[in-house]
Amino acid sequence: MIKNMTKTLMICLLVIFAVPSNGFAQATEDFVFVESNVGDLQLLKQTFANNPLVYFNTNTKPALYVYSQILNGRKVKNLFINVPAEPGILKFGSGDVNTANIHEFTEFLTILAANVSGSIILHSNNAFSGSEGAQLRARLQEITGVKVVANINQEPFGN
Repeated sequence: MIKNMTKTLMICLLVIFAVPSNGFAQATEDFVFVESNVGDLQLLKQTFANNPLVYFNTNTKPALYVYSQILNGRKVKNLFINVPAEPGILKFGSGDVNTANIHEFTEFLTILAANVSGSIILHSNNAFSGSEGAQLRARLQEITGVKVVANINQEPFGN
């Protein structure tokens, strides 16, 4: 009898710890946001056709607001953002984000970061270059509390 109760208790504990609850959901996959003004949009649409973990943003509302609404409650490993950039400026279709106006997006960045267990990866080779870029990166990391990098070589869904 005690043996059976112990066995049942062990099975229950395994089930409890194996199935994450909403508050402790584990990150599952990467997620990708692609702005409609990126240069390789058609190639990206072909590459990620029918992938529910890729969102092609054509919304006219501020991009970071849209992103925060889509990602809110969805736990992801890495968040990839394909957006045109210049040193210190992210050029979303809905408007630029830079060190002068980043404070306007704190709420949305906080929501995004709360759902990312890994890094936020900008598909850019120059977003964080120069002193303006370094300041933007520092502010993004300060607001989000997660690692923020610019990397055109790191691909989603492969790590």
